[in-house]
Amino acid sequence: MYRILLLLIVPFFAISADTLTIMSGIHKPPYVIQDKESGFEIELVRMIVKEMGKTAVFHYVNYGRASKMLYMNDVDGVMSTNDKVFSDRSVLTHPYIQYQNVAVSLAENNFKVDTISDLSTHSIASFQLAHKVLGTEFNEAAMSSPMFVQMSDQSKQPEMLFRKRIDFVVMERQIFYTLAEQSEWSRELDKVRIHSVFPVSDYSMAFKEVKNVALFNTALKVVLKSKQYEQLKRKYGFHSNLY
Repeated sequence: MYRILLLLIVPFFAISADTLTIMSGIHKPPYVIQDKESGFEIELVRMIVKEMGKTAVFHYVNYGRASKMLYMNDVDGVMSTNDKVFSDRSVLTHPYIQYQNVAVSLAENNFKVDTISDLSTHSIASFQLAHKVLGTEFNEAAMSSPMFVQMSDQSKQPEMLFRKRIDFVVMERQIFYTLAEQSEWSRELDKVRIHSVFPVSDYSMAFKEVKNVALFNTALKVVLKSKQYEQLKRKYGFHSNLY
């Protein structure tokens, strides 16, 4: 009887030890496709964690909450973050993905935007924590804006723009186009103007245990040189390194 119980218990803990519970932001295609447990970033992280000899289990929460959950019980890591969110860099891996954030307006408004600071006189809808991850200049522009809102559901951002409820949406370029193409506004995309005022944003993983930071960094080097990574980039139409 005791031998049977022991055999049942040991595999459970063995599986648990090899599983990493990772917090992801909610639906943001093509990076995170929540209902299908897929997307470029989800599949990339799964690939890297597999190279670490572990299995990734993803949980989806509002991006603004994800960073606060790292030190909760049963949470091992947080995706899509950087040192502007986690000041303790020892919890951060090397960057594994890059996002190209942009400001998007309606072309008919003919807004002149040459710098991030130029957004300060306009209404802005951004993704959560944009005031942190996009740096000081954007934070100052957002705080000076006549209206600044941060959206937990990014699919609402294109709608706000096309319904003329906001002057600018600030979000990752491919997320904007993907969400807009999947909405009733798909025929309106020729009416927008993209303002490329933000530098490329590097994003890392944050891990509770430092040993996982080192394991991830080692696995990342292997994955970025692999055929599987090239296939993943082709699958989602990405061409540059890191993505």
